[in-house]
Amino acid sequence: MRNTKPTLLLVEDLIEPIENSIKELELIYKDNLKKKSDYILKGTFVYVISLFESSFTECLKRFLISFPDKISDGKISGKESKYLLETVFASDAIEFIIDDFLYEYTYKDVSEIMKRTFSLLDIDSKKISFNNDNLIERKERRNILVHNDLKVDKKYIRNTKCDPQILRKKLNIDEKYIIDTITLTESILEQTKSELILKYGDYTRNKLLRNAWNYVFNSPLLNYDDYWNENHGFIFENNKKIDISNLSSGEKTWLAYWIQHYSSSILDKYFKFSDMHMSSYQSKKMNFLIEFFNKYPLILQHS
Repeated sequence: MRNTKPTLLLVEDLIEPIENSIKELELIYKDNLKKKSDYILKGTFVYVISLFESSFTECLKRFLISFPDKISDGKISGKESKYLLETVFASDAIEFIIDDFLYEYTYKDVSEIMKRTFSLLDIDSKKISFNNDNLIERKERRNILVHNDLKVDKKYIRNTKCDPQILRKKLNIDEKYIIDTITLTESILEQTKSELILKYGDYTRNKLLRNAWNYVFNSPLLNYDDYWNENHGFIFENNKKIDISNLSSGEKTWLAYWIQHYSSSILDKYFKFSDMHMSSYQSKKMNFLIEFFNKYPLILQHS
C-alpha cells in the first residue's frame, strides 16, 4: 500500500504567531502608560495594531504553505496546487505565491480581512465574538496617525461611518484608548487560538513524525516503534532483534539522514560514509526528508 505524502503542519507552529502577540500585548497592558509621552503612546498604539495584523498574516501564511490549494483569487488553480504539493522542493515557489497573495490581501478593509481569514482557516466566524465597528475604527485611526497626523479624512469617515462634520478634526491617542485596543485585539486572538486548537489540534508532533517516517520507510525492519518512543527518544539500542546492516543502501541513507537530526554521535556509532548511497539523494523520499527537516529542523530535539 502506497503511503500518502503527509501534510507538513504542526498545530504548535500554526498558533505560535498568535501566542507571541498575546504575550507581547500582555506586557504592554501591564506597563504604566500614564507616564509615557505623547509620541510613545502613538508608537505603542501603532505597534499594538501591527502585532494584531501580523499575527494573523503569519498564521495564515503558515497554514497556506501546508494547504496551498486553499489559495483563491486565481493565484493558483486546483491543478497547479496538486502539482506543487507533489513536486519536490516546491516550498519556495509556494511561499512566493502566498506572499504575493497576502500582500494584496492585507490592503482590504479590516472586516473583509477578518471574514476571509476565518474562511481560509475554516473557522466559523460566528464563534469569534468582537465589536467589529470598534476594530474598524482602530484600524482607521492607525491609518490617519501614520498618514495624516491624526486628522480625520474622508476615508476614515467612509469606513467608520462616523459624522462627516468631524472631517479634519484631530483625534488623540491616550492610555485608555490603547488599553481598550489591547483588550479588543487580545480577545480576538485568544478566541482564534482556541478555535485553531479545536480544528487542528490533531496535527501533533507525534503524529507528524510517525506519518513522515511511514511515508519514507515501508520495510518491516523499519517499524517506527522499534526506533522511537512516544517522547521521540531513540530506543533502537535496546532492540537487539534488528540489524541495520540488513537494510538496503537507500534505507541506510534515509535513516542516517533522519538520525543526523537527532544526534550526530548516534549517527557516527551506526553508520559509515561508505554506507551512504549517493543515488538515494536523488530519490523522492530523500527529497521529502530534506523538505521536512528544512521546515522543522529541531523537531527531533527534546523539548
